[in-house]
Amino acid sequence: MNKTETKNYIREMIKRYDEFVPLSAEDFAFMLKVLEGHEYAKEKIGCGVKKMWLENTIYNNKGFWLERTDGSRIDFSFIKCFVKSTSKKADFLKACRKAVEPIVIRFRDSVFQENKTIQCPILDIPITKHESHVDHDQPFAFIKIARMFVIINNIDLDKVQYNHGIGVEFADNQLEYSWLQYHTKMANLRVISAKANQQIPKEKW
Repeated sequence: MNKTETKNYIREMIKRYDEFVPLSAEDFAFMLKVLEGHEYAKEKIGCGVKKMWLENTIYNNKGFWLERTDGSRIDFSFIKCFVKSTSKKADFLKACRKAVEPIVIRFRDSVFQENKTIQCPILDIPITKHESHVDHDQPFAFIKIARMFVIINNIDLDKVQYNHGIGVEFADNQLEYSWLQYHTKMANLRVISAKANQQIPKEKW
């Protein structure tokens, strides 16, 4: 199978399994082979993989988990098994976004707690929660906040360690905590429409 056929096969596989049901021997062998293409395959596989299964993610879809032969567990994104390695800068930004995900989701949910629809502040159109995006409003875009955090704390991106699962996470809990504190201080969140978010020029590092 080529890359597209393999991805489609995995998506069909995901539909066949309920949560926490171990993959069959055939599907397990197939996914183990796919996992070898992951940028962090050695880290994921570790001492060896005993079994795999699927669990729901915060995005309400199913993601892969594995248990190693020593009993330790970790998740992984099958999509990343087909993606070339990223830069240290890209990993840092991904970890920053992953860390603030719960904050962003809580903010969005709070906005729609009493209203099924709100007006997009940019396009002045009604939007539901499922049509919305959370944006970092002026004066600081998300990337600028992350860049300022790196500069102020004199962070060497080459030395930052990560846990790579469904998303990239900081391995250093203190670094993540410091980032969350800084983000809370500097971020001005707002809910806008997905269409408006696509039209906003994206700031670069």
